[in-house]
Amino acid sequence: LVAAAAQLQAVLERLLGLALALAGESSRGEAILTDALRAGDSSTKLRQNLAYAYALDGRWREARTMMEQDVPADLIERRISEWAMQGKAECDNWKLEAK
Repeated sequence: LVAAAAQLQAVLERLLGLALALAGESSRGEAILTDALRAGDSSTKLRQNLAYAYALDGRWREARTMMEQDVPADLIERRISEWAMQGKAECDNWKLEAK
């Protein structure tokens, strides 16, 4: 039971890291995800969430480096383009809401 609770806590922390990054708190989200990686979680999902958090923060080099561990080389450019377009769409939406 204790192991299950610890595992659940770890999952919730990783979700919090991604949620913070998506909510515009990319530095806080990155810190949580990076801590999880340093603590030994080397899952593909964690690495890709961290890559996305880097991309949301405009840290494309770090995002690419993280992606290269799991994503085939021929798909990296397409994914980066998709992430950049998502960020542009969100930025455009914020501009419209501000008017």
